[in-house]
Amino acid sequence: DNTSIAPGEPDAVVQPQKNKSYAPSYKPSVLVNKARVVVGFDLHPSSEVPQIKEMHEQAELYGDILIALYDAGYNCFEALKIAEQRNFELLCPEGRTNRDGDYNKKSKKQFPKSSFKYDAETDTYECPAGEKLSRVSSGKASKNRPAFTIYGARVCGDCKLRELCTKAKNGRRISRYEGDAAKEALRAKMADPDTQKLYRKRAGMVEPVFSEMREKQGLNRFRRRGKAKVRLEFALHVAAYNLGRAAAWFLRLLYCFCRLFAPVRSAKRLFRPIRRPCAPETALFRQEIVCTQINTFHQHTA
Repeated sequence: DNTSIAPGEPDAVVQPQKNKSYAPSYKPSVLVNKARVVVGFDLHPSSEVPQIKEMHEQAELYGDILIALYDAGYNCFEALKIAEQRNFELLCPEGRTNRDGDYNKKSKKQFPKSSFKYDAETDTYECPAGEKLSRVSSGKASKNRPAFTIYGARVCGDCKLRELCTKAKNGRRISRYEGDAAKEALRAKMADPDTQKLYRKRAGMVEPVFSEMREKQGLNRFRRRGKAKVRLEFALHVAAYNLGRAAAWFLRLLYCFCRLFAPVRSAKRLFRPIRRPCAPETALFRQEIVCTQINTFHQHTA
């Protein structure tokens, strides 16, 4: 009901931009493998989540997906469901990462839901103050919301952490959904140091893709109108980027070949303008790790 569209671009949704302005925009996303090759892409007017399935179907054309490193914006029930259906390991934090290795969601207004620990044996939550939240009520599934159970406590009035937790008269309430068990398992997995070490590779895989498209290909905004034309424009940028990756990979192999069969000084002179092309991978479309990232370009139509 609160969605805004522009008369000249009815397929797009008016959204906030990085410069704090508002403009009709699209949200493109990509799947990138270990060789920094885009193996899946899609575009949606307002959300990244509906793109997950389409991008994975594209990526599976190049091989099975073993591990997916998702940006925090994809931490949702739909992503967990797709990971279960397609049988790959999903690594995705709830919030922004920091130097301390804390991947949980943070909030300046109140304790987030992740601060409340659920006990399956007693069917209760434990709050940061150590109090128990028991079952209060439940709700049926609707079109936009799955079935849920509400937990609460009656001791919030005298709690010393109340200002950091809730302002409600009846105290803090926690809603538990059917998919929360999977999200809790993912949260526990992301707390493991080995998992965090693996997830930190995501930035080095996907960020260069966006910088390349933005700085060298000039993708700071879309020039077409209509979702179909904008998606085609984005597809051309993806194709141009992948061709550049293939060319760099080929030049690196050629450089290694020249080092073997030509004098070192001649090889260096031949490839001097190239600087250092990308390091070769065992396979250009290797699917050991696939990562996805919300495209944060300043995207709006002309």
